[in-house]
Amino acid sequence: MKKHPAKSPRRLRLLAVLSDLHCGSDVAIMPPDFQTHNGNIVGQNALQSWLWECWQHAHTWLADLAAGDPYGVILNGDLIEGIHHRTTEVWSAKMDDHVESARQILAPVTDNASRVFIVEGTECHTGS
Repeated sequence: MKKHPAKSPRRLRLLAVLSDLHCGSDVAIMPPDFQTHNGNIVGQNALQSWLWECWQHAHTWLADLAAGDPYGVILNGDLIEGIHHRTTEVWSAKMDDHVESARQILAPVTDNASRVFIVEGTECHTGS
């Protein structure tokens, strides 16, 4: 994700907190027809489709709530699932795919934010 300089010195009227997306898990949100770094297309299961629909609704809600005013976003950890604890609930074994999925999911919210704050998350998910 790119850095977002403040667009306005005004105080933020709204601060959205997003947490525990676990992108990369097959029981978490993912973009429809996601293309992996190998070029494979991964479709959504029924749960992911429902989560995606809810996510789209949330974008509209946030835009309406912000009403054009500057807003900030806190990304509060565990944005990706990662490979840990011998998990079998991942649709790709590559962390880069998890990160790209999170980037695509978050871009509509973070690209329009005046400020973005990121809490990295737990080591087993981030691998660092």
